[in-house]
Amino acid sequence: MDDVRPLAYDPFQRNARWDAQEQRVTPNRTDGFGGYFIPPLWLPDEYIPGLRAQSVAKDLCRQLDLPAGTDSINIPKLANLTAVGYQTQDNAGVVTQDWSDTFVQANVKTAAGQSDVALQLLEQSPNGITDEVITTDLMAAHEQFVGQQVIAGDGVSTGQLNGGHILGIYPANNWGANVVTYTDGSPSGQHFSAGVFGPMASKIARTRFDVEDFKIVLAGRRWFWYSTSNDVNGRPLGETLQGGRYNTAAAEGALAAYGQVGTLPHVADAPVYIDNNVPVNDTTGGGNGQDIAIGALWDDLWLFQGDLRTNVYREVLSGSLGVRFQVYNYFAFLARYGQSIAVATGSGFAAPSTGFGDTF
Repeated sequence: MDDVRPLAYDPFQRNARWDAQEQRVTPNRTDGFGGYFIPPLWLPDEYIPGLRAQSVAKDLCRQLDLPAGTDSINIPKLANLTAVGYQTQDNAGVVTQDWSDTFVQANVKTAAGQSDVALQLLEQSPNGITDEVITTDLMAAHEQFVGQQVIAGDGVSTGQLNGGHILGIYPANNWGANVVTYTDGSPSGQHFSAGVFGPMASKIARTRFDVEDFKIVLAGRRWFWYSTSNDVNGRPLGETLQGGRYNTAAAEGALAAYGQVGTLPHVADAPVYIDNNVPVNDTTGGGNGQDIAIGALWDDLWLFQGDLRTNVYREVLSGSLGVRFQVYNYFAFLARYGQSIAVATGSGFAAPSTGFGDTF
């Protein structure tokens, strides 16, 4: 009996090979082996919003309520001016020059967006969080869109009262702004200051005869490149005000991704703002992927806006148990004087880099 060998197969279980050792599955966190007893924890109230650049330039403009009952805002403006000169002698003719007028116009445009969702998603989501998520994101999208249009609205059919786009600050010929061209094959912080900031302030002062509200708006990458640049002796151009004003070309404020980030001591402490809606696809001066700089007397740039409307429609999609969320508003934009704006472009605005293999 000692030479009797165990069966290779269990005769009571088809196709199962015999193994004298006990077989079992150890429960673990895998679904189906015990994992279903460990439910995931969802935190919908702590949802992560989408990332959008904050609109800064838009808010620097003079904010005006858009009046109801109109589709066009028109401001009369003197075109040809009167003149004064010497009277050549007694009883001689006096200098006469007729004046003429024109107008600056801002036609009202509509900015709108919507999102359709299933009714079940709204009603079955906890605490109605889906409603808040959709509405908040639509409102943020509206805010960014208007900000982008104020900076670089292309003005397509801007004279059309029904539809069309607004005419933004950029490019310079939109409102007859001052043009600054910064051409530089080897851009540097000290070159940028002399080639951009100074000329922008100078041209506005020379053509608008005022620089009281002069502020500068840059893309974030341009400010961080400039404020962390060194001079020819390796000293930083940007320092905090607490560090003194020695060799300071940029007095930095708090570290920030948008809004006011510093001042320019060498341009009468002109404030500098970051707005990452500033375009970085300019091709002026050759090349591509260039950003721009905007200097302006912002109180001369008028932005009219109505009250943002939000609506929820069930009827329009009721046949499929759908719900439509919608936001819309009316807005208009104008520059009282094109001379209040300076737009700087050129090859010197090529995407900045550290020189150590990375970019800003």
